[in-house]
Amino acid sequence: MSLAALARLRAAGLRPTSARIGVYQAIASMGTEGITVHTVFQSMAGSGRRASISSVYRIMREFSQHRLVTAALAADRTAVYFLKADEPAPATICLECGKSGRLVVIEDADLHARLIALASQQNMVLGELPILVRF
Repeated sequence: MSLAALARLRAAGLRPTSARIGVYQAIASMGTEGITVHTVFQSMAGSGRRASISSVYRIMREFSQHRLVTAALAADRTAVYFLKADEPAPATICLECGKSGRLVVIEDADLHARLIALASQQNMVLGELPILVRF
Protein backbone atom coordinates (compact mmCIF):
# COMPACT_ATOMS: atom_id res chain seq x y z
CA MET A 1 0.00 0.00 0.00
CA SER A 2 1.36 3.38 -1.00
CA LEU A 3 1.86 5.87 1.82
CA ALA A 4 1.69 8.69 -0.74
CA ALA A 5 -1.74 7.49 -1.87
CA LEU A 6 -2.98 7.33 1.72
CA ALA A 7 -1.68 10.81 2.50
CA ARG A 8 -3.10 12.40 -0.67
CA LEU A 9 -6.53 10.79 -0.20
CA ARG A 10 -6.72 11.85 3.44
CA ALA A 11 -5.54 15.37 2.63
CA ALA A 12 -8.32 15.61 0.03
CA GLY A 13 -10.89 14.54 2.63
CA LEU A 14 -11.48 11.09 1.11
CA ARG A 15 -11.46 7.85 3.07
CA PRO A 16 -8.66 5.65 1.66
CA THR A 17 -10.65 2.59 0.63
CA SER A 18 -9.06 -0.27 -1.29
CA ALA A 19 -10.80 0.85 -4.50
CA ARG A 20 -9.69 4.49 -4.14
CA ILE A 21 -6.11 3.44 -3.41
CA GLY A 22 -6.15 1.14 -6.46
CA VAL A 23 -7.46 3.90 -8.73
CA TYR A 24 -4.93 6.40 -7.34
CA GLN A 25 -2.03 3.98 -7.87
CA ALA A 26 -3.16 3.20 -11.44
CA ILE A 27 -3.22 6.91 -12.29
CA ALA A 28 0.12 7.54 -10.55
CA SER A 29 1.76 4.68 -12.48
CA MET A 30 1.14 6.53 -15.77
CA GLY A 31 3.19 9.58 -14.81
CA THR A 32 2.61 12.44 -17.24
CA GLU A 33 0.94 10.30 -19.92
CA GLY A 34 -2.54 10.23 -18.43
CA ILE A 35 -5.00 7.37 -18.24
CA THR A 36 -8.60 6.61 -19.22
CA VAL A 37 -11.22 5.08 -16.92
CA HIS A 38 -11.11 1.82 -18.88
CA THR A 39 -7.34 1.63 -18.58
CA VAL A 40 -7.61 2.24 -14.81
CA PHE A 41 -10.16 -0.60 -14.61
CA GLN A 42 -7.90 -2.95 -16.60
CA SER A 43 -4.84 -1.98 -14.56
CA MET A 44 -6.66 -2.70 -11.32
CA ALA A 45 -7.91 -6.06 -12.59
CA GLY A 46 -4.38 -6.95 -13.71
CA SER A 47 -2.99 -6.18 -10.25
CA GLY A 48 -5.67 -8.20 -8.46
CA ARG A 49 -7.68 -5.24 -7.14
CA ARG A 50 -11.41 -5.62 -7.60
CA ALA A 51 -13.74 -2.75 -8.42
CA SER A 52 -16.61 -2.46 -10.86
CA ILE A 53 -16.31 -0.12 -13.82
CA SER A 54 -19.09 2.02 -12.31
CA SER A 55 -17.06 2.32 -9.09
CA VAL A 56 -14.02 3.44 -11.08
CA TYR A 57 -16.13 6.10 -12.85
CA ARG A 58 -17.51 7.28 -9.47
CA ILE A 59 -14.04 7.42 -7.92
CA MET A 60 -12.65 9.36 -10.89
CA ARG A 61 -15.50 11.86 -10.49
CA GLU A 62 -14.70 12.15 -6.74
CA PHE A 63 -10.99 12.64 -7.51
CA SER A 64 -11.88 15.37 -9.98
CA GLN A 65 -14.22 17.10 -7.50
CA HIS A 66 -11.53 16.95 -4.80
CA ARG A 67 -8.89 18.24 -7.24
CA LEU A 68 -6.68 15.17 -7.12
CA VAL A 69 -6.82 14.79 -10.89
CA THR A 70 -7.30 16.95 -13.93
CA ALA A 71 -8.89 15.76 -17.16
CA ALA A 72 -8.46 16.52 -20.84
CA LEU A 73 -10.48 15.31 -23.79
CA ALA A 74 -8.57 13.38 -26.42
CA ALA A 75 -9.41 13.84 -30.10
CA ASP A 76 -11.84 10.91 -29.90
CA ARG A 77 -13.63 12.72 -27.02
CA THR A 78 -12.37 10.22 -24.44
CA ALA A 79 -11.53 11.71 -21.04
CA VAL A 80 -7.89 11.25 -20.07
CA TYR A 81 -6.99 11.85 -16.42
CA PHE A 82 -3.74 13.14 -14.96
CA LEU A 83 -2.70 13.16 -11.33
CA LYS A 84 -2.22 16.70 -10.05
CA ALA A 85 0.97 17.66 -8.28
CA ASP A 86 0.89 18.13 -4.50
CA GLU A 87 1.09 21.87 -4.94
CA PRO A 88 -1.29 23.65 -7.27
CA ALA A 89 0.30 24.02 -10.70
CA PRO A 90 -1.58 26.65 -12.70
CA ALA A 91 0.94 26.35 -15.54
CA THR A 92 -0.27 23.02 -16.90
CA ILE A 93 -0.08 22.36 -20.63
CA CYS A 94 -1.45 19.18 -22.25
CA LEU A 95 0.13 18.12 -25.54
CA GLU A 96 -1.77 15.75 -27.82
CA CYS A 97 -0.27 13.99 -30.83
CA GLY A 98 -2.78 14.07 -33.70
CA LYS A 99 -1.34 10.90 -35.21
CA SER A 100 -1.21 8.63 -32.14
CA GLY A 101 -3.68 10.44 -29.86
CA ARG A 102 -1.11 10.25 -27.04
CA LEU A 103 -1.45 12.92 -24.35
CA VAL A 104 1.28 14.21 -22.05
CA VAL A 105 1.25 16.94 -19.42
CA ILE A 106 3.95 19.56 -19.05
CA GLU A 107 4.19 21.99 -16.15
CA ASP A 108 6.17 24.97 -17.38
CA ALA A 109 5.29 28.41 -16.02
CA ASP A 110 7.26 30.33 -18.67
CA LEU A 111 5.74 28.43 -21.61
CA HIS A 112 2.27 28.69 -20.06
CA ALA A 113 2.62 32.48 -19.64
CA ARG A 114 3.85 32.83 -23.24
CA LEU A 115 0.88 30.82 -24.58
CA ILE A 116 -1.53 32.95 -22.52
CA ALA A 117 0.08 36.12 -23.95
CA LEU A 118 -0.12 34.81 -27.53
CA ALA A 119 -3.76 33.82 -27.08
CA SER A 120 -4.51 37.25 -25.65
CA GLN A 121 -2.97 38.89 -28.73
CA GLN A 122 -5.51 36.92 -30.79
CA ASN A 123 -8.39 38.11 -28.56
CA MET A 124 -8.71 34.70 -26.92
CA VAL A 125 -9.29 34.39 -23.20
CA LEU A 126 -7.89 31.25 -21.60
CA GLY A 127 -9.33 30.32 -18.23
CA GLU A 128 -7.70 28.41 -15.40
CA LEU A 129 -8.08 25.02 -17.10
CA PRO A 130 -4.98 23.35 -18.52
CA ILE A 131 -4.01 24.52 -22.01
CA LEU A 132 -4.44 21.77 -24.61
CA VAL A 133 -2.19 21.86 -27.66
CA ARG A 134 -2.95 19.40 -30.47
CA PHE A 135 -0.34 18.78 -33.15
